[in-house]
Amino acid sequence: MSLKRRTIFRHFAVFWLMILISQCLIAQEKSPIRMKMELLSIRNRSSGPLPVRIRLEYNQPQFLTGDLELQIYDALEVVSSDDLIATLRYEDITLPGADYELNVILPPLRTAVTKNWAVLASFITSDGTFELSSLPDQKGRAEPFDLLTTSPMERGVLVCSCHKETRSQSTSRNRKFLEDRLALDDYNPIYARRNREQASETATGVTSEQKVELIGRTIVHFAAQWSSRDLPQDPLSYCAFDIVLLSDEALASLQQEQLDGLTTWVRAGGSVCILPDVPMKPLHLEFLRKLFGPATGSTADLTLDAEGRLLVVSEESEPVLMSHCGLGRAVLLPAVEDLSVRLSREELGSLVAFLWKVRKDQPVWQGQKWTAADLIRQLKSRGIDVERDAAGIFTRDANFRFNTREQDGKYYFLDLQQLESMYRFNDRLSPEVEPLLSFSEQALMPSDVAMVPTWIIGMILTGYVIAIGPGDYFLLGWLRMRKYTWVLFPVITGVFTLLTVLVAHAFMGSEDTGGKLTITDLADDGVPVRQTTLETLYYSAQANVKSDHKAEFVILSEDNFSNLDFYNQYNPRPQSQDEPLIYTGHFPQNYGISHRVQQWSPVSLRTLTLEPQESRVPPIDWSDTSLVTSSEGQIRLRTTLQNYAAELQQKSATALCTATIFHKEEVVNLLGVHPPPQPQNLNPGYPDPRTYFFDSRFVSSAMLNSIPTVKTLQSNLFGIVCQIAPHGAGSLEDLAFLDSSDPNQWALVITEQEGENIRVFRKLYWVK
Repeated sequence: MSLKRRTIFRHFAVFWLMILISQCLIAQEKSPIRMKMELLSIRNRSSGPLPVRIRLEYNQPQFLTGDLELQIYDALEVVSSDDLIATLRYEDITLPGADYELNVILPPLRTAVTKNWAVLASFITSDGTFELSSLPDQKGRAEPFDLLTTSPMERGVLVCSCHKETRSQSTSRNRKFLEDRLALDDYNPIYARRNREQASETATGVTSEQKVELIGRTIVHFAAQWSSRDLPQDPLSYCAFDIVLLSDEALASLQQEQLDGLTTWVRAGGSVCILPDVPMKPLHLEFLRKLFGPATGSTADLTLDAEGRLLVVSEESEPVLMSHCGLGRAVLLPAVEDLSVRLSREELGSLVAFLWKVRKDQPVWQGQKWTAADLIRQLKSRGIDVERDAAGIFTRDANFRFNTREQDGKYYFLDLQQLESMYRFNDRLSPEVEPLLSFSEQALMPSDVAMVPTWIIGMILTGYVIAIGPGDYFLLGWLRMRKYTWVLFPVITGVFTLLTVLVAHAFMGSEDTGGKLTITDLADDGVPVRQTTLETLYYSAQANVKSDHKAEFVILSEDNFSNLDFYNQYNPRPQSQDEPLIYTGHFPQNYGISHRVQQWSPVSLRTLTLEPQESRVPPIDWSDTSLVTSSEGQIRLRTTLQNYAAELQQKSATALCTATIFHKEEVVNLLGVHPPPQPQNLNPGYPDPRTYFFDSRFVSSAMLNSIPTVKTLQSNLFGIVCQIAPHGAGSLEDLAFLDSSDPNQWALVITEQEGENIRVFRKLYWVK
């Protein structure tokens, strides 16, 4: 063989050897784990947590132990780390050489304007990290998993339709009827108005303009199919739903742990609708008695016959039982063959209104369409004298002359879109952030933190200018050393910079990290059923904060509330600059969180638990309704609380205690009164209810006055309902529970304040 041929042969052999080595390396790098991720529901409810099923496929003979890490991005595709909203790491997962399946719930994270979450997944072991891709056979970088979410511009609700899964499972007539007819959006008047407009215009379909107009003005109803074996045991997992529907043998197939979790969620504000269509066990009867027993005001007697079928002893035949259970609602339907025949339009309307907690002044209770909020009435309730004519809404108040669409010197016509945005009166049902968050972050800041006064900043700047100007010139001239100007200038600059830093630390530094606002909601006998904590973390230096949590949601509050965006009709929420939280452990049962807090940059957290571990409740008879409904009872309550307040002040001289009763539009201050806040309006020519409070003496009272026990502004979704099921989101929409249009509802709110920590106890009463 010639030298040339041997050289070609060597090159050819080296070439194929390199290909073989690269193929081996690729084979070695290929992950032995595959992952599938799917939603357990069609979509999530607005601002609610997201239930997800994860399947890890691993078919190797040896066991593999590691952590599953999910990085959640609020984006269609992962293009920037700025879109990262949370990282979850599920620890100590052992893959036994077979498929591993787990159902998890993702936190109620803040969403900007997209309808998708992109999730980057990896399995981390002691030997290395395996990147998991939604397209495992595709070479290159791992593709993120796509989770479809509800748009923040829309109001999405989710009904969990639970059934017993059998081989010959088919949806019963009653179950299909309830899944469809429990939709609150069936009572939306916008559809009738749109149909009339289309008929008058002989339109054949919905135009693009009409579709845009419908965004945020309808309630997107989802009914997710859940097998009874998949129904969670953890109460917080039920926060993914607005209503739980138990039909098609679902109740009889639930275990005790599932019943306990469902009961805890209902007492905390959830709604459950039950169709007992098959024989059940005593544990299921006990569950029903907790929801519909005498303690909840029910007059029916529940028992089982010899075959285990439910017997309802009542004055009515085949009654529909509706029960207030804690802060939640429960409905027991009769086991009839066809509910569509059994329920009249009025009965179905009252059933829907009860489960969705519709306001008593809404016609839904009679099976009619709801009525939208009246802007004129709302503005007049705020003390603004307005009228309407063919040209629009106008006022004679000259304060509005700079904010009008047109004027003729006597009548000032107002911009309707600007009015709706400024005063939050609108017919859009999309989620909104509670004003409480604006005040809580400032009110819960350490009390010894203050902004550097302007006069000190002015003195420092004046001194700096004098030092580098005349001082430098005359001093070096007198010493005949002007050539050292470029040495003295940086020295003076460094000295004044150090002085500025020291002054800033003196005013803005603090050994305290901020206060807490704890809102505890009580049920019968003063038993806590849910607890919300707002906390502000403030550090004088950058810090990595870690904390442990059990059976609670912890998320970043949506504290970027602003009254400057007048014309944003969809109200998208801009992303906060706070660092995203890292959840490590098993969320939400037992886990830790860690996140980085920037220097002098307060971070607001919201915590929700449906199983409060410790709560010192004021010692009054919480089950005595006369304490709030009668004058004699209010006198007794005031006396008891005065003695209690005296005991608190003996322990701490700064302790304060207040008590307030809410009923319809009335507010009765039994003990103590929060001083009226003194706002500084950003625009004196345009009265704005969303004001900034700069005076620390009033910001605390502004925060307490903003706790949404009752929604005084009946606009947005809360012009239709008075309460929504708990979701734990940072918007705090789920804190309201009193219906100001129902004369049978009362609320007692007791506040204890000690330094920067404030405890609020609330109890809702139904008194016929």
